[in-house]
Amino acid sequence: MFISKYKIVFVVILIGLISLSLDVAGEILFAQHGSLWDTFLVVVPKYKLYSRMVLLLTIIALGGFIYCYFEQVGLKEKEKGEHFQANLFASIQDGICILDKSLRILKVNPTLEKWFAHALPLVGKKCYEAFLGRMEQCLECTGCRTLETGEAAGKIIPKLGAGGKAVGWLDLYSFPLLDRDTGKTKGVIKYIRDITAWKRAEESLLREKDFVTALFDTIGALVLVLDPQGRIVRLNQAFEDITGYTLAELQGQHFWDYLVIPEDLEKARARFQDPQNHRLPVNGQKYLVTKDGGRRLIAWSDTTLFDKQGAVEYIISTGLDITARTKAEALLRESEERYKMLFDSAPDAILIMEAAGEEVGQIVAANPAAAAMHGYTVPEILDLNITALDPAASMAPYNGGMSRIMAGEWITEEITHQRKDGTMFPVEIHAGLMEMENRKYILAFDRDTSARKRREEALREAHQTQEALIKASPLAIFVMDPEGRVRMWNPAAERMFGWQEAEVLERLVPAAPQDQTEESRALLKRILHGESLNGVELRRHRKDGSPIDISVFTAPLLDAAGGITGIVVMNTDIAESKRLKEQLLQAQKMEVVGRLAGGVAHDFNNLLTAINGYSELVLSYLEVDNPLRQDVAEIRKAGDRAASLTRQLLAFSRKQMLQSKVLDLNQVMENMGNMLERLIGSDIHLSIDLDAALGRVMGDPGQIEQVILNLAINARDAMPRGGTADHCHRQRGPG
Repeated sequence: MFISKYKIVFVVILIGLISLSLDVAGEILFAQHGSLWDTFLVVVPKYKLYSRMVLLLTIIALGGFIYCYFEQVGLKEKEKGEHFQANLFASIQDGICILDKSLRILKVNPTLEKWFAHALPLVGKKCYEAFLGRMEQCLECTGCRTLETGEAAGKIIPKLGAGGKAVGWLDLYSFPLLDRDTGKTKGVIKYIRDITAWKRAEESLLREKDFVTALFDTIGALVLVLDPQGRIVRLNQAFEDITGYTLAELQGQHFWDYLVIPEDLEKARARFQDPQNHRLPVNGQKYLVTKDGGRRLIAWSDTTLFDKQGAVEYIISTGLDITARTKAEALLRESEERYKMLFDSAPDAILIMEAAGEEVGQIVAANPAAAAMHGYTVPEILDLNITALDPAASMAPYNGGMSRIMAGEWITEEITHQRKDGTMFPVEIHAGLMEMENRKYILAFDRDTSARKRREEALREAHQTQEALIKASPLAIFVMDPEGRVRMWNPAAERMFGWQEAEVLERLVPAAPQDQTEESRALLKRILHGESLNGVELRRHRKDGSPIDISVFTAPLLDAAGGITGIVVMNTDIAESKRLKEQLLQAQKMEVVGRLAGGVAHDFNNLLTAINGYSELVLSYLEVDNPLRQDVAEIRKAGDRAASLTRQLLAFSRKQMLQSKVLDLNQVMENMGNMLERLIGSDIHLSIDLDAALGRVMGDPGQIEQVILNLAINARDAMPRGGTADHCHRQRGPG
């Protein structure tokens, strides 16, 4: 710049200097004064003023050249600096932008343009519009704070991508942009650093820390952290749950003072005398003393943590409470022995066979019951394939039941097995797939069903017999469930009540009258409470509405637990029974009357004996023409008639001794006519038809009279409303 302004002056001075220099050189070259020094001495005074001016010009020119040189160098350095700054601004990987006082973006570096490519162009937009997609200023704006205070300010903002979706985090710092001349703030420089990776790492670290803390507190194993001196630093929740101690109670205490059983106390203390003892993990089982004094067997595993210098920093002891497991193992051993005993003593046959491979179907285990069932010893049956016991079995390729077993299904089937002697017998099998030690086997439970089938057949026959008896029974039999609905209705019930079985099944018994519904319910309730009805007389209705008197007998049907599952009801028609009872009552009355009549007749017969005897005596003394003879004869006839009536009464009372003699049946009937008319009543007309040619018979008069008397009484009972009773005597056959 300086050279461009003063280049004419420099040219004039340069020409003057060159002219003067040529003059001096000519004087020196062409002078005849001797030596060069003498010439110089001659020339110098002559050109003294001139030389001073030249010297001054030379100095001025030299200074100008020096000034120009350094100014040119400064310009180059300035250009280099500006170029460096531009390269530095463009190459910084963090975001930089320059804002004016209104927070409008004046300049951004490529990094910001890359981050916010979705919001381009950035220059000319407000910072909150370009970076946050907002239309109004942020409440806590670092740029505003810097403009107000002149100091740097910072905060963390979300990094937004296309669509306003947060894709990371930015750490934003605002610095004041100063005016060189006034030193006042004329804008803001924002320096933005992408901290997404750091933020995610921090969140991951926090999550990992939370995870470790949660794992430490929730892990089922006991965790105990000790310092090199054996003092408790930390313990987890599982440790607290098992021991009953809290961290506050044990922190800073030597663990052996609280947790070690007396037998292990000295050994535990000695272990922490030398820190080098902790350099290797230690595994073992030790008893732990709980807060309540109990003991828990713990399987411990110790790990040592070292600091940077290699010194022991912490000992972490991890333990599993194996108290229950130890007991379980003991129980398992007992269980295995018990299961082996059960296997050997099981009454059903148990077979275990290979399920795959070349030896499919080979019996690998069998209990004594299986061997005995098939007629083998246990060693003998273990040499067999299942096909030796079940000739119909097909193991490969799988089909039928085997395919279902291999598919994981447990099957139950009835098949036929063969004994060692060749006899066949029915077997019920329950078989399925089992896996042991990565090998598949078929487990089969076999049961000889020969006896059961015989029982089933006998039960079936008994059921058929019972069913036949029920159907053939003259008693009306039906079965009800506990709700009173009919389950079975035999033919006698159909005949007695008129309803067919199909009409009453699954219905309440229809025979009960409407006005006796509550009584029927009460009876059902009594039966369901275990009471049985024996001969209870009830009145029911037939299908046609006619009444019927029945006698009811019940019995409960019980299940295996003793609960009532149904009721058997038997009914008998007691109409005939009532009639027979009435006849019996009448016969009993007649028997009483007969006994009374017999007693009277017996005594009266004694009197008649005297009357008839004296009458015979009087007649023997009277002459034929004696007028009294006729009167005495009448007395004798009356005595005979009375004796005949007495014999009838004795026959009626069955107290007369049997006296067989020749009888005229017509005469017997005539003698009984009057008594029969009085006996059968006035509403029945007695008609006697005698055969004059009827022959004589040999018999007891009393018994004959008793037969006639019974016939008359039966005729009377058969005509309750009156009628005519015919009595005929006829001769049948020869004689």
